Amino acid sequence: DLLGVKVHYQLYYNEILTDSKQDEDETEENFSIDGVLIVEGKSYPVVGERQSESETDESENELQFTAFLNEEKTSYIRMQQEFESETDDGEQESEQEFEYTYYLNGEWQTRTCVKYELENQELELKLTVEERDKEKDELVFCREHSDAALQVRGKIQGQDVRFTIRIIQENGKNQYRYEFSNGNSWNQDRWDDDDDDDDDD
Repeated sequence: DLLGVKVHYQLYYNEILTDSKQDEDETEENFSIDGVLIVEGKSYPVVGERQSESETDESENELQFTAFLNEEKTSYIRMQQEFESETDDGEQESEQEFEYTYYLNGEWQTRTCVKYELENQELELKLTVEERDKEKDELVFCREHSDAALQVRGKIQGQDVRFTIRIIQENGKNQYRYEFSNGNSWNQDRWDDDDDDDDDD
């Protein structure tokens, strides 16, 4: 999440083709999903469906599954994923959206949404985290081309934030440099979770 808390899970599932249509260069397929989600060693049954459409220069995929956390099926996790890709004159444009929602007694409690759009090396990514009856946190990452820095803006815990992320080399390895609008900055190795980063005033 936006605070850096990590959750690891594994999803195993089988797909069964339930419907298929072919019209010239366009193909549509529908699948049902049955599987299991493993979170911190515990297993939860999963059901869902996937739809796909493909043409010569365009493809779309939608996936939805629900993992039930109790026998009454009143507490569950629902994941929705959409993906679109299109090629025009050799240039590729893609959009992805992921949404994860946790329900307790049939009511949603937390929701995380990630939207990703890439067009001609121009990138925009939007991350939203919501809790029931609380103000949502939101960050938007923008990049004009593949070598540019990431410009970040948003709101966390009700406070506006704005900063820039650059990739720099220090001590022979790549690091992220975070530059904030108030003039502060700090560096962090991509795989370093320790709090021993240097601050610049």
